[in-house]
Amino acid sequence: MLRLLRDKDLITEERIDLLLSWRNSGFSVHNHTTVYPNDTEGVHRLACYLMRAPVNSSRLHFHPESKLIVYEPKAGHDADDAELMDPLEFLARVLIHIPDPNKHLVRFYGAYANRVRSEKLAHDDSAKDEDQGDEASPPRRPLRKRWAELIYRIYEVDPLTCRRCGAQMKILAFITEPPVIRRILDHLDQTARPRAPP
Repeated sequence: MLRLLRDKDLITEERIDLLLSWRNSGFSVHNHTTVYPNDTEGVHRLACYLMRAPVNSSRLHFHPESKLIVYEPKAGHDADDAELMDPLEFLARVLIHIPDPNKHLVRFYGAYANRVRSEKLAHDDSAKDEDQGDEASPPRRPLRKRWAELIYRIYEVDPLTCRRCGAQMKILAFITEPPVIRRILDHLDQTARPRAPP
């Protein structure tokens, strides 16, 4: 990969030496297989590969007598390679693959990094403003309405439309004091009709 970048004059020999001097965790980049956008079967195989489970359930068996889980080896491998483990240990191994909340697994570097993209947008906006001169810039959408759009996207319910008559509602106030919120919720709970059990 570094040789390819050097051949295209995108990286210097000094930078390559610096990168190779870093201690790393042993990652590698495999670029021998290319999937082109018009290769629908290749894209499908790649998507299936990316969506595969961390554990092959057909090789996983629970033995009630020993209360252990057996993870059998792949076909063609030595049967002695089967792994016996406690169910809690198995769960711990699988849960390692689930990221913590708000932890990003996809990282962007170089031109795709957030910082670089935001700087480029700011630079493009300032260049556009200079080109337009004294012309008034188009009004930006108010951020206060953005939350309603996000709720609509997730729950497919417009929080600013009345459920009874369908009229557009206006925000009169934001209530943030817990005692007032509690009184409103208690009042709504008392006036609500009991619903049928699920």
